[in-house]
Amino acid sequence: MSSPLASVRRPVWPVILVLLVIGAALAVMLSGLSTAQALVLLGIPDPGILTTAGLPATRVVAELLCAVAVGTAMFAVFFTPAAPDGTLDVAGYRAQRLSSWANLAWAASAALLILLTLSDTSGKPLSASLPPEQWILAVEQIEVASSWRWAALLALIAGIGQRFSLSWRWSAVWLAVTVLSLLPVAATGHAAGAVAHDIATNSLILHLFAAAAWVGGLIAVLVHAWRGGKKVALALRRFSAVATVAIVVMALSGVINLFTRLRLSDLLTSTYGLLVVAKLFALALLGLCGLLVRARILADLDSRDPDAPLRRRILIRITGIEAGLMAATMAIAVSLGRTPPPAPRYLPSVHESLIGFQLSGPITMATIVGQWRFDLLSGTLAVVALGLYRPFRIRSA
Repeated sequence: MSSPLASVRRPVWPVILVLLVIGAALAVMLSGLSTAQALVLLGIPDPGILTTAGLPATRVVAELLCAVAVGTAMFAVFFTPAAPDGTLDVAGYRAQRLSSWANLAWAASAALLILLTLSDTSGKPLSASLPPEQWILAVEQIEVASSWRWAALLALIAGIGQRFSLSWRWSAVWLAVTVLSLLPVAATGHAAGAVAHDIATNSLILHLFAAAAWVGGLIAVLVHAWRGGKKVALALRRFSAVATVAIVVMALSGVINLFTRLRLSDLLTSTYGLLVVAKLFALALLGLCGLLVRARILADLDSRDPDAPLRRRILIRITGIEAGLMAATMAIAVSLGRTPPPAPRYLPSVHESLIGFQLSGPITMATIVGQWRFDLLSGTLAVVALGLYRPFRIRSA
């Protein structure tokens, strides 16, 4: 029988490694179904197996590492109470250390994606992208490569900052920087080139933020239980509140993003549509089962000793299965980015291509003042802030 100390010293890298392998393997398999089609449609030569397999594998690894960085930073700030002097407690400090390593690995993966993106876009082998002058060419001329540069820089800043921070306030700052590292990636890709790309891009940003909080938060709770950490029930309860909000945001933003690019008839008649259906099914299954199972686990933990070995093993198994399914779902999402969407329903006008929507007439002072378009990102944040203002003011009064 192992001692409590041995359980605390359990290494966490096997847990993270298993999730990365699941996501990378499935991403390579699914992307292989559509990569050849995409290359033919774009008229780009095949850059070789290192790129065609390495790009989706590295992309899903990068996104999972980013989720781990976000989730463990969120754990340090919100899921475990801080010490009375405003510093992180032991569980929070360990979570932030893991977040720092995940951020540094996320930065390295994003840097590698610059080279893979250059190889994929040019149709040249990966070896041709290795000279430093090619890196400069990539970030200057390829928008997606440039976005990976900024993501890598933000993740590097957050990862280094977390190594030297013990206070709760600075931990919250580095959590914000880690979340912001998702922004450059969300601003490129299919959403940026879609009709109504303002709505498509903003909905994708909300979708990615919610996904990082959901996936990363679950992995953080799993790692905490795996390490033998205390107050597991408290961490799981706080994560459940975050997960509920994240599921709703993901569902709404996903549906909005879906209908900027697809007709209902495209769902079952195109490779892109079938992958969307698979992702929707996986998210619905994960969301429903996750909420029901966590409610049952919390009720069980409340009625018994949450730190008992049997309760802990059950929690680890269930959250481990859920995290594995999440890694598989992220692989489906990555393969969507490698799959050409169906042809647009119509050819947009020049100004619609530039701003994302049709103008109803010439620009005049009256149209500037009297016409408006809801911004999905800042508008949603404003509505949420307005809804939270009164409760917070009453509480502080």
